[in-house]
Amino acid sequence: MMFRHKDSVDLATRIVLEGRWESFARRHTCLLCWNVGQSPVNRIENNGTCCLVRTRTRRILITCAHVWNAFEDFQNTHAGAQLWISLGVDDLSLGPSFPLALRNPKVIAKDDSLDLATVTFDGIDSLEAQRFYYFKPRPEPTARKGDIIHYIGYAGDAVREGNPSLTLNYCYSSHTIHDSSRTRFILHSKPGTIHHKDQNGNPMMAFRAGGESGAPVFKVQTNFELELAGIVSQLCSSGLEGGKSTTYEMSDGDVLITHACFIKDDGSIPVP
Repeated sequence: MMFRHKDSVDLATRIVLEGRWESFARRHTCLLCWNVGQSPVNRIENNGTCCLVRTRTRRILITCAHVWNAFEDFQNTHAGAQLWISLGVDDLSLGPSFPLALRNPKVIAKDDSLDLATVTFDGIDSLEAQRFYYFKPRPEPTARKGDIIHYIGYAGDAVREGNPSLTLNYCYSSHTIHDSSRTRFILHSKPGTIHHKDQNGNPMMAFRAGGESGAPVFKVQTNFELELAGIVSQLCSSGLEGGKSTTYEMSDGDVLITHACFIKDDGSIPVP
């Protein structure tokens, strides 16, 4: 079959856009992890993902309520518990990152039903402005069925795999929204199927994706720019074992995402 010139132009355009979108997501998405008394380069106890945003009134770190709860549980049982985020030196996919210890992290607001938490810490206003996505809260959800979205998540297994070589691994995902409700929208892939591709376009097996909770999800707008639409809340899959009822945090099932519109300018999360 002949490959038409238009097809090659469309493919090239898509590759350029995907690269731009990945760089954009990487700029505002951070690994959020915790341990005791050492750099996370050496050991991570547990982790999630988070994003840095600025509104008209303040700078905020956003993650999931269950991620923040897990850190608090660890902090309550481990003296010297330390919370960290990763900061990329540039937007390149293979660019270096360095860990930043968060001083005096404290929750601004948290809603367990929405699985959202907003956080601040000493020194947040001293970070470079370009690290913060300018977030303009909307009164209603912006994500709709059929919209294209992109996000980066720091799956714990991938992060730990990269630690010995001082590489901060992450997973970049592109999806079409399967359905949307008042509080969440869903990305759906049939469990047990192989639907991932590597950077060379080759099929990849599904992987354990625990740690991606808290990732900011960006919707592609009509002008091809990205808009923050939601926060990854839950990954649910029956894995690759023939549809058993047990669920796993695998990358080949459903991803539930809370609409970002519930977060307000001051970081509050009003009861929906």
